Amino acid sequence: MERLTEEKQLGPFASLKDKAEAVPGVFGTYDCFYAHEVAVTRLKEYEDTGLEPREIAEVQEAMAPIPFGRFHDIVEAERAGRLVLLPCKVTDTVYIVETVFENGKQRKRSKPCGEQVVSAQIDHVTIGGTTGKPVFDLCSETGNWYYALEPGEFFLSREEAEDTIAKRGDHT
Repeated sequence: MERLTEEKQLGPFASLKDKAEAVPGVFGTYDCFYAHEVAVTRLKEYEDTGLEPREIAEVQEAMAPIPFGRFHDIVEAERAGRLVLLPCKVTDTVYIVETVFENGKQRKRSKPCGEQVVSAQIDHVTIGGTTGKPVFDLCSETGNWYYALEPGEFFLSREEAEDTIAKRGDHT
């Protein structure tokens, strides 16, 4: 964004960079001159953000449903290292890769014979432990429970899980 203002050495106001735009005699009273200086100073404050009008509109739209006090709390939590972003909500359906065994279930002498993608539901999230990162406990559609999974050990879409198996090349 090309700036239209510059820092003025005297006083609290900004001034226009291109003095050629100033037309002599237009501002005949002090009130008009003062109003012009206030408007230019406000333009400078906007330019100091470095954001385009489109970017400001996007931020305003994104923040619209969030009360300002809540937004302030979120920013403070981020600064203090207390903010954790989860990849999904508790109770969301995710997908995991389960090992398939020869006789259907894992037993002492069962041998793994491949992998399959199954859906699972996030039961709860724990934050803490040794890493301070969130870990997820979930129950799969086959009734198996998985504990302390980190993001990356489960998938948000079936396609993503199937791609992981395909890359390994050992599925049935």
